[in-house]
Amino acid sequence: MSIARNLRTRDQLLRAVRRVRRRWRLKLVLRGLALTLAGTLLTFLVSASTLEFLRFQPEAVMAFRVVLWLVIGVLVIRSVLWPLLRPVSDDRVALYLEENEPSLQSRVLAAVESTRRNDELERSPLLQEVVRHAVQQCRRIDHGRGIERTSIRRSTGMVGGLTLASVLFV
Repeated sequence: MSIARNLRTRDQLLRAVRRVRRRWRLKLVLRGLALTLAGTLLTFLVSASTLEFLRFQPEAVMAFRVVLWLVIGVLVIRSVLWPLLRPVSDDRVALYLEENEPSLQSRVLAAVESTRRNDELERSPLLQEVVRHAVQQCRRIDHGRGIERTSIRRSTGMVGGLTLASVLFV
């Protein structure tokens, strides 16, 4: 019975860490999309004005098409795909959570570190209490949903605004 409860508590902690990781990645992807859209729009505007100056010579049109697609590709890879594909350990996510929610006071990081030592966790009431307390603290802060809320909203607004600006320019 106690082992099942310990496993359930450990799973709740790791689920909370996964939720925070998803929010962190969402923030990074939205910021990457905003940077990609801004860079693409800027490159398009510079290309259009330069092409007009060059009187739309066929070689210049082809060159600026290639440049535009290269810029888009580099920005998507660097700003969107790289943050998504880069592995982030549970320890790093726990540290990120505690940096953004100082009231946790290293409880989550200590609990995540203790979950790796499964055999010790089952035998040590102290480690079980650390994990249980960390899960309670995660519940208290709504599993990190408030973290980076402002940044996510700002990035979403930038993506929307840049998309609208792109549609109006085109």
